[in-house]
Amino acid sequence: MGDVAREGLRARKRREQRLRISDVATRLFIERGFDAVTVEEVAQAAGVSKATVFNYFECKEDLLLDRFPEMIGRVRSAMMAKGAIEVLHALCGALLELVKSGDPLSGAVPAVKSFWPLVMGAPALRARAQQQGELLEAEITRHLAAAGFGADAPLIAAMVVAVWWFAWRQAVERIGAGRSLARVRAEQRTTLERAFAALRMAFPPKAKKRTGTRSGRTPTRAVAKRVLPKSRNVETGAPRGARPWG
Repeated sequence: MGDVAREGLRARKRREQRLRISDVATRLFIERGFDAVTVEEVAQAAGVSKATVFNYFECKEDLLLDRFPEMIGRVRSAMMAKGAIEVLHALCGALLELVKSGDPLSGAVPAVKSFWPLVMGAPALRARAQQQGELLEAEITRHLAAAGFGADAPLIAAMVVAVWWFAWRQAVERIGAGRSLARVRAEQRTTLERAFAALRMAFPPKAKKRTGTRSGRTPTRAVAKRVLPKSRNVETGAPRGARPWG
């Protein structure tokens, strides 16, 4: 077995162990409440040590909010190596795929009925969820800046995260009210499509500044003489009829 195959096997086993610990923790949190369960109790129920738990999770809150690294990974994969024209479209597509596939990250799943009240009932979980939102915003900002959106990147990223949070929260509320999953997911798709269409219209990709001629060389004196206007305003030096501030 080669190094690549061995690394794949190790990664799969690590992923499975992490999921198993999170599942055990989630069950205990739902049964007894987040604050009433210690990390030591989670470790004991999962058959691992406390140190092992923290090898997989940065903090206790991540035992429940365990899918965030996957969210970051999906966003990163969608936005990397995309130009400014494509990057918002790619990001929208990644979020729409979460909804279409019924991924728990979309919020439009039956289990959210027990999951979300647990988050809302624990200040530490609410704070961690907010922190994860800020980290997601920073990740999106970085890719937007790399795609050429410049100073607009942080603003666009904040708007994207706000839209996603709105669509997520709305799905949770409507599922809790008894609305069908199919209808909730259709409404989520509409919300995301409308919002991203507005973003692409408000923030079109900026054209790169061109320098010199098409070949990149400075125009010769003859060319420069031919393209420069002959008649200029005596006071401003601008071509006659042109606005001095234009």
